[in-house]
Amino acid sequence: MNHPFPSTPEAWRRIHQKVAEALDLPPGDRPGFLRRELEDEPDLAQGALDLLAADEQADGFLDRPVARLPPDDPKDRKHLIGLRVGAFRLCGVLGRGGMGTVYEGERVDEGFQQRVAIKIIHRHRPDLADRFRRERQVLAALEHPSIARLYDGGTSEDGSLYFVMERVDGLPLDTYCDRHRLEIRERIELFCRVCDAVDYAHRCLVVHRDLKPSNILVTAEGNPKLLDFGIAKLLDTGGDATQTLDGPMTPRYASPEQVQGTAITTVTDTYALGVIFYRLLTGASPYGTTEPTPVELHRAIVQTPPARPSDAAGDTSPADLAARRSSSSALRRRLLGDLDNIVLKALRKEPGRRYGSARELADDLRRHLADLPVRARPDTLAYRGAKWLRRNRLVTLVSGTLLVSLVVFSIVTTVQARRLKAERDMARSEKLRAEQSAAFLQSLFESSQPGRSRGEELTVRQVLDRGAAHIDQLSGDPAQQAAHLSTLGTAYRELGLYDQAAPLLQRAYRRRREAHGALHPKVVQDLDSLSALRYYQGDLLAAESLQRQVLDLRRQLYPAGHEEVVTSLNSLAVLLHTRSQLDEAEGFYRQAIDMARKLPEEHPNLARGIGNLAGLLHSRGDLEGAEPLYREALTMSRLRHGSDHPDIAFDLSDLGLLLLDRGELRQAEALLRESVAMRRKVLGDRHPDLATGLNNLGSLLLVIGRTVEAERVVVEALEIRLESLGRNHPKVPKSLHTLATVRTVQGDLPGAEKLLRDALEIALAQLGEGSTTTHLTRTDLAHLLLLQDRASEADALSRQALDGMSAALPPDHPNVAWAGMVRGAILSEQGRHREAEPLLVKGLETLTEGRQPNRPRLAQARALVAKHFEGTGRERGTKT
Repeated sequence: MNHPFPSTPEAWRRIHQKVAEALDLPPGDRPGFLRRELEDEPDLAQGALDLLAADEQADGFLDRPVARLPPDDPKDRKHLIGLRVGAFRLCGVLGRGGMGTVYEGERVDEGFQQRVAIKIIHRHRPDLADRFRRERQVLAALEHPSIARLYDGGTSEDGSLYFVMERVDGLPLDTYCDRHRLEIRERIELFCRVCDAVDYAHRCLVVHRDLKPSNILVTAEGNPKLLDFGIAKLLDTGGDATQTLDGPMTPRYASPEQVQGTAITTVTDTYALGVIFYRLLTGASPYGTTEPTPVELHRAIVQTPPARPSDAAGDTSPADLAARRSSSSALRRRLLGDLDNIVLKALRKEPGRRYGSARELADDLRRHLADLPVRARPDTLAYRGAKWLRRNRLVTLVSGTLLVSLVVFSIVTTVQARRLKAERDMARSEKLRAEQSAAFLQSLFESSQPGRSRGEELTVRQVLDRGAAHIDQLSGDPAQQAAHLSTLGTAYRELGLYDQAAPLLQRAYRRRREAHGALHPKVVQDLDSLSALRYYQGDLLAAESLQRQVLDLRRQLYPAGHEEVVTSLNSLAVLLHTRSQLDEAEGFYRQAIDMARKLPEEHPNLARGIGNLAGLLHSRGDLEGAEPLYREALTMSRLRHGSDHPDIAFDLSDLGLLLLDRGELRQAEALLRESVAMRRKVLGDRHPDLATGLNNLGSLLLVIGRTVEAERVVVEALEIRLESLGRNHPKVPKSLHTLATVRTVQGDLPGAEKLLRDALEIALAQLGEGSTTTHLTRTDLAHLLLLQDRASEADALSRQALDGMSAALPPDHPNVAWAGMVRGAILSEQGRHREAEPLLVKGLETLTEGRQPNRPRLAQARALVAKHFEGTGRERGTKT
């Protein structure tokens, strides 16, 4: 029999009060007490009896959501197995959650397989189905790698409300951390990814309302997935953001405003994150280790300040300490200070005093990990000084060593007297060099003065040109001349003037080698500069050869893990990555990142290495692995550079491309436009790196249908690359390829074909057969020939493209799917339907299930499948 739901917070408060009084009685007396106390209010009496039964059956009442549910009868759950709900069949019971029973489901229509989780809510108000239909589009639009997708939902034949969700195989967040014995830093890093997902949902105007460890599963790969986002709101029977006690929530993780029935905002979730984080750090609840009654818990949430995590660490059990790879004293020291303040700020009773968003909470945690001052602590001089000392341990150690050395020096000064003459001679030499350098620089700046330039406003390029012309006026000291040659050459390279940079950097290397020999830090630095120049010029094999020499020399010069070794590992990984040697590149990236994290001062290549590794994972189709790394790199770049820096522009562009691949077009466009604007401001209008940003923006504009603007942007990118890099540079094929896509959309197939043939020629010459750029260009050229009814010409191209793409990328990668579909379409044109159909169907499934539903490629893919079935005279899904 269905009982009406209590409809007001006051009714639920009365139920909680009476159940709390009943729990003080012997178990056999409790039901009778409730019936007597509420005999004039039968609805409240039944609600109290249901809540009492749930408490007596639960392992931990305080960890179960407050919601009216039917009795947990296994027979009632299993009799639904085999029934169809919407497009799915129920296959088995996965578990029983606080809001209903969760079943495993499989799709039974549309000709493809899909395994999902289906949550059945047997008892609900009649208006919930209407509310779900109104709001499910908002929830279904949540597309984040750490949020389980909501696919569908509605009302079944028996009137039960159901939700179809992404099935996630994983462990609850706290269980995962304990089982894998994650130390505190690893727990913080994982928790920050959870905060990123919550912040994303908040920016989409969705509040979870029931965050807890069991709603945050972590997969075997270590990726967090948040469950039930937005469902708590739908099941809130009050239909009002302020009516929360009559809707689902878990008391132990509820905020003060939830238990008091006041307005819910995003900081409600921030409070729950604070409770979760407290448990991850200490293994305990902020409300103590004992099991309080509902009344005691209500008082603790609303009134009692929680103990500091560092104080709670003293009561942490041996098992919890082992799970954190710590001792009681070590854990207390680790939590004391920053982490205490961060947790307590998230757990403020007053919503306005908490972190304003999950992003602010994550940012403070990342600042803590980077040994930067956190916003949760008073910004005192002593605090900032202590932080500086922690970040600069090496400097502090050196300073202390120097102080001791000075004391010793003062004692043995008389012994060193005979060395003074040699030191004076060296000082005179250094003074002469400094004077020459000053004279050289003064001549450069004087050349830009109005009297010398005759009113002409000189550019940086012109000043550099004059400096290069007068470099030979310096003395014959090879080391001195090499320093100026290197400075000028690097400046030319940074301006994208690679031909002008080359002779200067080569001369600098020769001069310095003459002065110091091959195994000298400055000589190796010049060799590194030459390797970077060859990379920018597109001579990847020469750049790789030079960089391997640099890495070998630096390993001889420096100890393992030195920052110069980190630089070379990252540079070599970039070269291998560009040449599609992905496995070797990934190994070098990870080695460089591990070393950089151990350095006492944050190394510039740490953010670059993290961003580069994200790019490699992205190119393999691992969007979930790539996104948090992209975001970490962007955060680090902004902390290091502030604003308007090329590194920030690169990170913005990379993250924008990932969001484009996930179909989050509005956010992607904002990031890509910001990146282009920043590059124009910092680098100028003709820099090769601006062309990279423009080409990326052009790809997005094609996706959203702005073909005219896309053409203008891509043509500008191509012109810059041809002008600054030359036709045969490895980056030119990408611009040609993107412009070919524009021409295809415009219907200019011959023009598109010429561009693709040029792109394929350059890609083969510069990147080789193993490059994914080569494979993708072949694929699109084969498709273009197919569109012009030239399937026979496309046959060999499509076969080569599919073989190459399958060898380079995972089988579920969109580029592999697209290459397979083009190959399948050509086979279909040749009448080889049995070979063609699996390639076409599987490819379309992969592209449809991916996170890029708005790509023009998806429309092309559907057209290929439709043409195939039209040619066979069958409907899709029928047997041949």
